[in-house]
Amino acid sequence: MKANKYFYLLAAAALTASACSSDKDQLDEAIGKVVPQEGEAMTFAAKTVDGMEYLGEEDLDGQSSAAKPRKIGVSPSDFSISHWYINDKISISDGTLNYTFSPSEDKEGPACSFSTSGNSFVTDGTGDEGTFYAFYPQEAVLSWNGPTVTTMIWTEQLYSENAEQSGILGPYIAASATTTGGGANASFDFGHICSVIDVDLSSFDGGTIQSVSLLSNSGASLAGRMLYNCSTKAASLVNNDGGGYAAQNCISNLVTVSNVNAATATVRFYVLPITQESGFTITVRTTDGNFFTKRSTTKVGNTAANADYLASMSNQSGSLCLPFYKKYKFGNTSTATKNLWMATIPNNLRLRQLTVPGAHNAATSGVSSSASKCQSETISGLLANGVRGFDLRPRYTSSSGITADNLLICHGLTTTDVLFKDAVADLVNFVKANPSEVIFINMQKEKTSGTDRSAEWRTAVRTIFQGQADYLLPSLEEYQNFGAARGKVVVISKNPYGTEGVYNDIVYGGIIQNWGDNTSTEGAYIYKAGGSNVASASVEDTYDITSTSNKQSLVSTMLGKAANDNSTRFYFTWNNMAYSLLSGNPSDWAATMNPWLTNYVNNAQADRLGLIYADFIGSTSNGGAALLKAIIQHNYKYVYKNRTRNTAAAGGTDTGVDVAGDEYADDSEVFAKQR
Repeated sequence: MKANKYFYLLAAAALTASACSSDKDQLDEAIGKVVPQEGEAMTFAAKTVDGMEYLGEEDLDGQSSAAKPRKIGVSPSDFSISHWYINDKISISDGTLNYTFSPSEDKEGPACSFSTSGNSFVTDGTGDEGTFYAFYPQEAVLSWNGPTVTTMIWTEQLYSENAEQSGILGPYIAASATTTGGGANASFDFGHICSVIDVDLSSFDGGTIQSVSLLSNSGASLAGRMLYNCSTKAASLVNNDGGGYAAQNCISNLVTVSNVNAATATVRFYVLPITQESGFTITVRTTDGNFFTKRSTTKVGNTAANADYLASMSNQSGSLCLPFYKKYKFGNTSTATKNLWMATIPNNLRLRQLTVPGAHNAATSGVSSSASKCQSETISGLLANGVRGFDLRPRYTSSSGITADNLLICHGLTTTDVLFKDAVADLVNFVKANPSEVIFINMQKEKTSGTDRSAEWRTAVRTIFQGQADYLLPSLEEYQNFGAARGKVVVISKNPYGTEGVYNDIVYGGIIQNWGDNTSTEGAYIYKAGGSNVASASVEDTYDITSTSNKQSLVSTMLGKAANDNSTRFYFTWNNMAYSLLSGNPSDWAATMNPWLTNYVNNAQADRLGLIYADFIGSTSNGGAALLKAIIQHNYKYVYKNRTRNTAAAGGTDTGVDVAGDEYADDSEVFAKQR
C-alpha cells in the first residue's frame, strides 16, 4: 500500500452531458437552467493547493528514527497520485443538485478523463456557468446546500477503502471554482478537510491482523457527520445525525480499520481535523482474538498552524486545527500491552450493552481448599488476561473488630488472605495505567464466623473506597455511556455500605436490591445515590443445583433474555455451581460448564449477553481460556451489527449516495461501515 496515494490531485476531465426532454423540463423548472445539447461539454481541471501540517513519524517503541521537519503545505514531491481507478468518484455540485463523476477506466498518472454517473450535468450554455463545488470522496457526501456539503468520516473504515487499488476513499478534499467567459470551464483548487494517520505495522509479529483501532486519549472526536463550506473552508460538526439523535451520539472518539490485508505494512486512518491534546491509543486485534496496544500521549495538531484555514467548530470535544499527517511505527509486540480489548470500544456505546468476562470469587487463587478455590489466577493475572468483572466478598463477621486495614475477602468460611483494600488497589492501579478500560466490582458481604460486625464492615468499605474515589464511578446512571466509565471502577454492591446502611445512602456506583441468594431473579433493581432507580436487573445466581444440565438451562435462559432485551436492564449471570463436595468441586464443575458456555457464546447471534461470571476464567486446564476469549470476542458481533446502507436524497432528488448508518444497540447512530 503506497502512503502517498491521493494526496496531490491534478486531473483534467471532459464531461459530456445529455438528458431526455422530461429531464430538461424538470431541471429548467427547478433551477432555471437548461441541459446542454448533445456534444456540449463541461471541462474541469483540479489540483491540490492546501497541504496538511506534516508532523513526521513517531516510534511507539521509543527507538530512534529519522527526524523529519514539521512543515505546513506538503509539496507534490512528498505526495503524488500514481494511479486513478474507475471507482474514484468526485461529487460536483452547482449549489442545487449534486452529480457524480469518475474515471471511465483505470489510468496511470495524474491526469484522466471523467464521465457522468447518473444525472446529466447542467449548464446554461452561456460560457459563464457561475460557481461550482467539488468534493472527494463522493461516497462521503450526504447532501449539498449551496457551497456547503454535509459529509461524514466513517468510524469504521475498511482496509480495502484506504489502500492502493481501492478507488473508494482517499483524503477528504473539497474546493469551489468560478468559471469565466469563453467556455464552460472550471478549475478547482482543492484543500484537505480531514487529517490522516498512518500506522506502520511492518514489524508486527503478533499474528494475522484483523483490525486496527485508533482511540483518542482525551475523548476528542475522530469521526462523525460534519458540514464543510467549500467556498469559505469552514468546517463544523452536525449537531444531530439527521434522525433526531444528539450530537454526542453521532460522533466517535474511535476509528477502526477492519479486514486488514494480512501482508500489509501500513494501515491508514482518516479522522476529523481536531487537535488531539493527549495523543492516541493504537490497538491491533488479531484473527486469533488477541489484542496488542501501544499509546502515544504526544499532542497532535496545531490550532495556530494556519489562522486563515481555521473556522469555529461546534458540538465537539477539542479544537479545530489544520488537517495534519502523522505516522506511527507500531514496532513488535514485545513492548505492547496485551488484552486491552476495551480500547476498541467507542465512548458512545451504552455501558449495559457490553458483554463482560467476570471472575466468580475472584480472589481465591491462593486458597488451598479445592472446595473454595475458584480461580487459578491472581487478580492482577485476571486483569492482564482481559477479565473486567470481579466478584469480591469481604467478610462481615469476625471474632475481632473489622477495619479498612484488616478487612479480608472470603469464600464462605474460607479466608483468602487477600485484603479487600489490596484488591481494590490492584483494580484502581490497573485503570490508572490503562485508562481505556472499565472494571466492574460486584460486591457482597460474606459470612464466615464470629460476631456480626455489619456497621464496622460498612465503615471499612467506605474508607477503602473513599481512598480511591478519583477512580471510582461516582454514580451509575440509567443511560450510562461507556465513555463516562472509561478509566474507572464501577462498584455494584449487593449490600448497602452507607452510614445508615440503607439504599438511599449509596456511596459509589449502584446497589442491587431484591437479589436473592441461590436463585434466578428478574425482579432486582439497581439504585444510585439519592435512592432513585437506575435500572432493572436480572440475575442468574443459582449455585446449589444437582446437575450441570439444569444449570446450563438456567444460564442459557438468562443469556437469551439479555440478548433480546434492548431496555436499560442490566444482566448478571453466574456460570458456577457447587452442589455437593461429594459430587465435585468448583474445578470439576468448571471443566464441564466452561466448554459448554464457550460453545454457547461462540454460536450466539446476539447483541449483548451482559456480565458473565465463571470459575477458572482464563485457565487452560478448566476450559477458562477459551471461554474468556469467546466472551470478549462476542462484543464484536454486535457493536457494528446493524449498519445499513441507504440511498440519500437531497431536496427530494436521489443523489445515488450510499449512506452508512451505524445503529448501535443503544439506538444511537454513528457513521461507519460493516465490519
